[in-house]
Amino acid sequence: MSIEVRNIRKTFGDFRALRGVSLRVDNGELVALLGPSGSGKTTLLRIIAGLEAPDECDDCAVLFHEQDVTRSRIDQRRVGFVFQHYALFRNMTVFQNIAFGLEVRPRKLRPSRAEIRDKVEQLLKLIHLEGLAGRYPAQLSGGQRQRVALARALAIEPKVLLLDEPFGALDAKVRHGLRRWLRRLHDEIHVTSILVTHDQDEALEVADRVVVMNEGKVEQDGTPEEVFHSPKTEFVMDFLGNVNLFHGRVESGKAVFGPLVIDPPSAPGGHPEGRAARLLVRPYDLDIHPRANGTPSIGARVKRIQSAGAQVRVELEAETGEMIQVEMTHSRYREMGLRTDEQVYCSPRDAKLFLGEGI
Repeated sequence: MSIEVRNIRKTFGDFRALRGVSLRVDNGELVALLGPSGSGKTTLLRIIAGLEAPDECDDCAVLFHEQDVTRSRIDQRRVGFVFQHYALFRNMTVFQNIAFGLEVRPRKLRPSRAEIRDKVEQLLKLIHLEGLAGRYPAQLSGGQRQRVALARALAIEPKVLLLDEPFGALDAKVRHGLRRWLRRLHDEIHVTSILVTHDQDEALEVADRVVVMNEGKVEQDGTPEEVFHSPKTEFVMDFLGNVNLFHGRVESGKAVFGPLVIDPPSAPGGHPEGRAARLLVRPYDLDIHPRANGTPSIGARVKRIQSAGAQVRVELEAETGEMIQVEMTHSRYREMGLRTDEQVYCSPRDAKLFLGEGI
């Protein structure tokens, strides 16, 4: 079941939650809507589900498998929805919670008791909770409750599965385990799915495609590799992981950041003198040298070293007063013998240059 939204707008009073959003999710894809709070991702998900209606316009539409469902009721869309806070019935067992969507169907469409039992047992195996059918939600861990919520959504055999921050209320270790489990589950059942999250690691690990949203519009739509390694906007690069930001300006056709000089991309008529320039560098793309070696670099002093973890994180204070974060391997750290308060020089191996309006 493919999903397509065309030019969707939504306002709440004076607040514009969505500003003409268009995107397509192909059959069997798992797409993540990624962005900060207030970016419009949950509003878009609720419009796809039928829980919200988009603003009236001539060219906006929500399509399931090329059929317009913009004004269809939620019960006509066959959507499975999983919320952040489980929304399980506390007075029902695990079995009863999963069976609920089947048991409330109209009599003519309702499966037999035996069919419901078989379906629930299949889903309990799928979520690896076979022995817990008789327990109540209060007797389960947070991760187990979320798996039950997912099984309940799958019980009605939805055409589309929508997940709104499903792991947001869980601790980091449980969240990481459930992310891997969800990816394996999706590879097994292949139901078209949209995951809303503000956690970039979650989106990059789980999704086939990531749609980065900001202020009610799509900033970038691509594979996890594309949005992380080839960000189209400054917002996308800054949102997806830690970055160092250097401020500069265009001088004599070059982007100048103190001793660092970058050739900006060509533009018709060149770049205006004095135009604002910003250089974004990820911490692992910065090299530290014990002394100036002829490479354009920034002088800095080591302020803090954090060596616990897979990478060593070094915090520097540049001569300009800016704080710089650098990540390096433990072997490189041992080789350099870095100490706090030591004078060093750092230079970027890779960076993204963004030019703003004139200063």
